[in-house]
Amino acid sequence: MRSGVLIAARYRLDRRIGDGGAAEVWRATDELMARPVAVKVVRPELVDGREFRRRFQNEARSAAGLVHPRVAAVHDHGEAGGIDGRPVPYLVMELLDGRTLADRLTDGPLGADEAVRIGGQIAEALAAAHAAGVVHGDVRPANVFLCGDGVKVLDFGIALAFRGPAPDRPDDAAADVHALGVTLTEMLTGERALEGNWPADVPADVAALCSRCRADDPRERPTAAKAHAALTGSPSLVREDVVIALPIPPHRRGRFSGGPARMLGIATAVGLAAATVLTAVILPETDPAGRRSAPPFSPLPGPSITPQTEPPSFASPSFASPSLAPPSSAVRSASPSPPPTKVVTPPRRAPSRRTLVIRLSRVREVIEAGRVHGELHPEVAAELDRLVTDFQNELAAHRPVEVDQRLDLLRTKVAERYRSGAVTRGRAVELLTAIDAVDSPVHAAPAFATPR
Repeated sequence: MRSGVLIAARYRLDRRIGDGGAAEVWRATDELMARPVAVKVVRPELVDGREFRRRFQNEARSAAGLVHPRVAAVHDHGEAGGIDGRPVPYLVMELLDGRTLADRLTDGPLGADEAVRIGGQIAEALAAAHAAGVVHGDVRPANVFLCGDGVKVLDFGIALAFRGPAPDRPDDAAADVHALGVTLTEMLTGERALEGNWPADVPADVAALCSRCRADDPRERPTAAKAHAALTGSPSLVREDVVIALPIPPHRRGRFSGGPARMLGIATAVGLAAATVLTAVILPETDPAGRRSAPPFSPLPGPSITPQTEPPSFASPSFASPSLAPPSSAVRSASPSPPPTKVVTPPRRAPSRRTLVIRLSRVREVIEAGRVHGELHPEVAAELDRLVTDFQNELAAHRPVEVDQRLDLLRTKVAERYRSGAVTRGRAVELLTAIDAVDSPVHAAPAFATPR
């Protein structure tokens, strides 16, 4: 890549600010949102075919689903044309001001207080990610950024795309905790593996925590949440009010062995009934652009219930509804009611391609309405409409389509564009609801059977 290149008709590369072994990092301008961003572009020689590109996309989606003060935000991802015409994956992140922990450690080890403070913030980021079912896979000083307001952890999951699957490698939460212990040890001593005694200023409980994190047996390591609590002295292990997790792609679910994860905002599994839960998790109450947003979505309006301060009074039998009339001898002597009818619920089936195409047309209608009413930036509307149209065309042509992945991509794009201020909260809620409805199961007509 070179300065001046425009990626995805949106990101103008300004100057290179990082050059690692796997990727280049550029300071760039997001011309759609008129803001500076950081763009990480994978080296073309490392793009190992379609499988690598799929892994990179999946890990990027997982990272984009994390919103937390200690996690560097991922705004966008995609593929750009390389010099030789091959697609090259890229990642768009928030532009940070500061230096990496690796740069800081070139000046020597940190004091115990500073190391514990930084270690606690790294553990906070890991605890939030693990609670959302996401692992980092490459916790080290080069992926920890020291900003004016604290730590930001970079590149969640991206290293896993380069390594690929391996049955004998622990890509899980316990491996992240081990790496946390190594990083904390390096901050305190200047060495990744301690040889000799701990420095005199290192508290005994901190030294013991480092040893537990680096235990050979993963079962003996604390969770990231417990490490955070130990380093900060706080009983609040995860700040749930500021953790947002988008739907986790199928390849990420159940990935680590650190106990049951609290999966936040999973819409694919529960469908329309959870639309309000999903939008409450993905979309905070305040619109990032400061615009007034539509009221929260309510899929099924419930009955109006008025609290009563006195016991209800019933009408006399002559005026009351038969269902509310008090029992009488006539009622008691009536012939017994027939046995209740049993409703046999038919099995659910996946919607047909034709049904999917029709439902996707509804998504396009919501996109167009957002554009017309000024609730969706025109360029974002065009981007989303293109994704939906391509999806419809592939379905209509009977090409192989990963429906779950395509819908997850649409959800991710909506959430990313909402956070950047390009779509109002109300319109984002409508879009997510329409997307959730696309693959909701189809029911056959219920069968009725009367017991004998």
